[in-house]
Amino acid sequence: MDTEAFDAAATDAAAREQFDAAFAAEARDEAWASATEAAIEAILATTDGALRLVDLRCQSTLCRIRVDGDRDALPTSAHFAGVAWWLAEQGGHSTLLLVRDGAEIPLPPPAA
Repeated sequence: MDTEAFDAAATDAAAREQFDAAFAAEARDEAWASATEAAIEAILATTDGALRLVDLRCQSTLCRIRVDGDRDALPTSAHFAGVAWWLAEQGGHSTLLLVRDGAEIPLPPPAA
């Protein structure tokens, strides 16, 4: 499915906390989460080491992907099963957030 990619959008602490709270409150949908995590790992593997996975966790509608490296190395053809956007770097890592297709986005979309 097509991905709407937003860049450096939800950088303020309140927005990050809002996503983190929604993420923590979700139960894990094992089938969707496992399949989505495998798909994300496969996409990251295409970067030939330019992006190194630090942490990956999906719940039932949300995923948080933390990486080190050049986030511009993510292929423009990469398609996630939902809406994805980058948070600003924090603690030396970049974080990509993913919301499952059809699920409510717990943050306002980034300003254009």
